[in-house]
Amino acid sequence: MIPNSYTFDQSTICRLLEHDALVQRYRQFFALLDWTALAQRQASRRAPGPCPHPQSAYLKAFLIRVCEEKRYMTQLRTFLVEHPLLVIELGFRLVLDPTHPYGFDVQRTVPSARLPARAIATT
Repeated sequence: MIPNSYTFDQSTICRLLEHDALVQRYRQFFALLDWTALAQRQASRRAPGPCPHPQSAYLKAFLIRVCEEKRYMTQLRTFLVEHPLLVIELGFRLVLDPTHPYGFDVQRTVPSARLPARAIATT
């Protein structure tokens, strides 16, 4: 989903995604992997409560952690917060807020440093 903001409209954010070198590097990397089994599992999820972030977003974030040599989850979270376009590309469920430059609150969107391991372990 491409959010709206007071700073950038959706078409501008799409163009930014197409021209951001980091987003393009990881888009090409993730295209090499087969995500179909994970997508099918996510589609069959029938749990009550709010819809969590997709498992693919967490797995992509873990792969980024390895590629970017982030030893700790806090380092990965800081990296993602510093690259909001990458957060959009990873597929996290955005906490929309048009007052932020990219149309979402990246601090509230990116899970806390301890959440990813628990989220994957419990699904």
